[in-house]
Parts: sequence; structure tokens; C-alpha cells
Amino acid sequence: MFVVTGDTVGIREVKTGIQDNDYIEIVSGLQEGETIVTGPYSAIARKLKGGSRIRVSDKKKGEGTEKKSGISVEID
Repeated sequence: MFVVTGDTVGIREVKTGIQDNDYIEIVSGLQEGETIVTGPYSAIARKLKGGSRIRVSDKKKGEGTEKKSGISVEID
């Protein structure tokens, strides 16, 4: 798993629990409040590496009354 630290990402080993088609439970390896990188496997696996410099910007997505906050990560 990639964890955002300032303007770089680091690789973190995590232990997973139960999962379904949409969610995977992380049972250890992360601290509350840490920001992780999510996205399509092909994009993360091919482009992102430990120590990669990134730019993080606030992003809003969703339509109607249900808007979700998130971040956009651009790899330098």
C-alpha cells in the first residue's frame, strides 16, 4: 500500500481482513489519519514507486446531494 508523506509516497506492508468486491478491511499496518493512495491497479502498479514525488490537491467528486471529498495525486 502507498502512504502519502509530505510530497512523496512510501510503501507500507499491511495485513488485510475480510473483503468483498468493493472493500478490503485493513487490520494492521496503518495509523489513523494517514492518507493512502487509491486508484486503478494498472495505474498505481505501473507508475508509482516508493519515494515517488507527488502533488496532492483537494478534489470534490460526486453528483447531487452526495458529494465525497478526496484528493488528486499527480506523479512528478
